[in-house]
Order: sequence, then structure tokens, then C-alpha cells
Amino acid sequence: MEISQLLVFLEVAKLKSFTGAAKSLHLSQPAISKMIRLLEEEMGVALFNRSTHHVELTDYGVAIQGQVRELVHCFRNIHVELNDVTHLKKGSICIGIPPMVGETFFPRIIGLFHQKYPQIKIKLIEVGSKKVEIGVEDGSLDVGVAVLPVKDNAFETFEFIKNPLMLIVSRQHALAARETVNLAELRDEPFVFYHRDFGLYRLIYDACLNAGFEPEVICETSQWNFMARVVAAQLGVALLPKRVCQELQKQNMNIKVIAMEPPEIYWHLALIWKKSTYVSNAAKIWINFSKTQFADITHEPDFWDQVVLS
Repeated sequence: MEISQLLVFLEVAKLKSFTGAAKSLHLSQPAISKMIRLLEEEMGVALFNRSTHHVELTDYGVAIQGQVRELVHCFRNIHVELNDVTHLKKGSICIGIPPMVGETFFPRIIGLFHQKYPQIKIKLIEVGSKKVEIGVEDGSLDVGVAVLPVKDNAFETFEFIKNPLMLIVSRQHALAARETVNLAELRDEPFVFYHRDFGLYRLIYDACLNAGFEPEVICETSQWNFMARVVAAQLGVALLPKRVCQELQKQNMNIKVIAMEPPEIYWHLALIWKKSTYVSNAAKIWINFSKTQFADITHEPDFWDQVVLS
């Protein structure tokens, strides 16, 4: 059994096509077919069902797919480790960031990192917090920024922001005269929510369920300003981080900010990377650099002004 056979096995399984795998791996289709045939002969079972329009894994193929991924992952890690030893402080890093984070203080830290380590290439992927978790876990992202909580058994974390969520309603709303509101009192309100790829979507949704009701979501968006405009138009209510709400109040919008009674819901951000796996030298440098920068930036007097979206 050769690693090349396992790579071919995974690519055929992914694309469900010998022809597609051949194009993807820059090999001839006969070569792909031969490698799969030799692998099946060595294992003594058929790994693919070739009788359908698309090539499908057999039960045997499905059974070994996860272990093959692990073998290929370990093999690649050998090359990554050797490369890091040979090229100290060189390499590349893929970072996943939610849109709301990408439009705040984060580019500043990226810029400082690039100035100090110009030979490390950075690739930024803007996706919701939940997709950041998936990417870090499956290895397509080296590190990312996610809304806590995340799976303790899957990730290492470095927490750097914790800000309570506040309720915003229009000034004409029946609750506008209140200073505090219990979440259960919002059971009959239409909600403007974050997009479901965002960690806060699930966090707020679950908090509503724990309060005894399923929220009626009339709108999903990644834009805080748009959420505020929908609320100002008296179409619904929304929950936003406290500092964002304070900034919205300065804009003289038709909204009222109301504190939530305990238990509070927090916009709690952390840098995450996969637990119990090899972390490239470039990623280690980024993680350590970020820890230092976050510690410095979060203590600056104007830090929360940087957190607010423009």
C-alpha cells in the first residue's frame, strides 16, 4: 500500500469520478483506475461501486475512509514539520474570521504581523463563526476567530473579548420605557437575527429556548447597522453587543437600548486552533503574536471604538 494510492482513493471518493480525480491529480484515468484496482486487490474487497452513473463508495470503502484521511493527514504533517525546521519562521497560514470581526480591529493586528514576519504568507477566509469551527476542525483553516462556546475536546482557545448583549427596540415600542427586560418577555416579538452561520445565532436561539419559547426570526443578516435599521423601522427587536449599542445611540437612530436581566448572553470571542494535532511553525508564531497583541490592544482606552463596525 502506497500513500499515492490512498490520496487517489480519497480524491475519487470526494469527486465520485475516476475522470474527475484524474484531472484533479494531473494523472491519466488508466493510472487512477490501476491504483484503485491494486488497492482493492491488496485489501481483498471492492472499495467502489462502479455500476452507477457516479462512482460510489461501497460499505468497505466507507468503513476505511476516515482512517485513510488520518493516515494521509499524518503523512502530510511529516513534510510540514520538516519544512518548518528547514525554513524557520517561513511558511503560510490560513485564518478564518467572521465578517463582524474582519471589519473591526483585526486587520490592524494582521498588518503588524506582516510587518514583523513578511516571509509568512497570510490567507484570510471570511466566513461565519460556525464555519470557522468546521474549517479549523477539518484542517482547511489553521486558526480562526469564533464565538464561544466551542467544543472543548476539539479546540485550544485564547479568549480576548467578552461583551454582554443588549436589547434594541424602536422608540415607539411598548418596552421602550423599560430599563431592563427579561428574555422571556420577548416571546411574542419578531426578531432580527444574525445569519445562522454566526455563533451568536445559535447562542441567542438556544437562550430563547431555555427561556421557554422559540423565537420568530423575520430577518437574518451579518450587518449590525442593517439590524438596527430594521428595528428602527418597527419591524422587530434585536440583541447586539453592548458597545455596539452605545455607538448606535450616538447616531440618533429611532432605537432604544435596554439592558437584559440575568442570565446575560455574551459576545465572547476567542482565537481557536485544533487540539491534539501538529501546529505549523507559522501558525505557532501567529498564535503567540496574537496573544501579545490582543493583550495590549484590549487595554487601550479607545479599544472598544475599534471594535465597532463602521
